[in-house]
Amino acid sequence: RGVDVLLTSDWPKGITNLVPPPDPLPPAHLLGSGAVAAVAAALKPRYHFAGRAGVFFERLPYRYHQVLQEQARHVTRFIGLAPVANPSKMRWLYAFTIL
Repeated sequence: RGVDVLLTSDWPKGITNLVPPPDPLPPAHLLGSGAVAAVAAALKPRYHFAGRAGVFFERLPYRYHQVLQEQARHVTRFIGLAPVANPSKMRWLYAFTIL
């Protein structure tokens, strides 16, 4: 069934694959953890928030299921948050509703 919200420090590995990358692009060593990707794939969260990369990034929604082999599941929305009161004025806060 999954979880509603997953909070991690690191971004999951591969989160910027197949979508336009964040601007500005964080340093490569902050762009993904295999362990976080494995946890996210196992838990299948509706929302996944991470903040260590230091930039705001809202990825297009995606699903954790094998096409034509598993029943379709809810989408996951990944949001990378910038530091609070950052000089670039990138978003550090995200409001959402879970129904």
